[in-house]
Amino acid sequence: MALQNLQDGDLARTVQHPQFGTVTLARMLHTWAAHDLMHTVQGERVLMQPFMLGCGPWRVFFRDYEMSVAKNIFWLLRSKP
Repeated sequence: MALQNLQDGDLARTVQHPQFGTVTLARMLHTWAAHDLMHTVQGERVLMQPFMLGCGPWRVFFRDYEMSVAKNIFWLLRSKP
């Protein structure tokens, strides 16, 4: 069933999930969108890493976004000729 063909009643259809029990199509679609946006946020965090390293004393404001793996990759790539 394509998303553009959904009717209001379709969103209330249910399935059995092995972990969460009965879930509606609406809940599944919300979860799908949130999951995709989570990957967008993860990508933004990775893109922030080289800039945060150059922030000097203001780096303290970005502590919640630091990723040690990305930091190591940045320095590894930077040291290549």
